[in-house]
Amino acid sequence: MKTVAPLLALIGILLICSSDGVTPPRMYKCCSEISQQGIPINTVASAQYTSKNCRLHALIVSNKMGRKFCIDPQSQWVRRNQHTLSKIMNSS
Repeated sequence: MKTVAPLLALIGILLICSSDGVTPPRMYKCCSEISQQGIPINTVASAQYTSKNCRLHALIVSNKMGRKFCIDPQSQWVRRNQHTLSKIMNSS
C-alpha cells in the first residue's frame, strides 16, 4: 500500500500538468536510412526535411499514394528537381 500512494500522487500531478497546457514532447520525423534515388517528380505530393534532432539529415518525400521516401538531400535527384521541390515545400 505504501507504493500505491506515491504512484497515485504522480498520476495526479501528470493529469494536472496536462490540463494546464503542458504538451508532451514533440515527435520528430526521422529516417533510419536514406536513398540516393528519388521518385518520379510528378508523383511527389509533399516534401520536408528531417529535424535537426535526427541522426540522418534527409528529405522526406511523400508520393500521391501516401508512401514516404527518405532521400539524401545531396543526391543528384534533389539537385535536379530543386526548383519543383521548393515549390512543393512552400505550398504545404
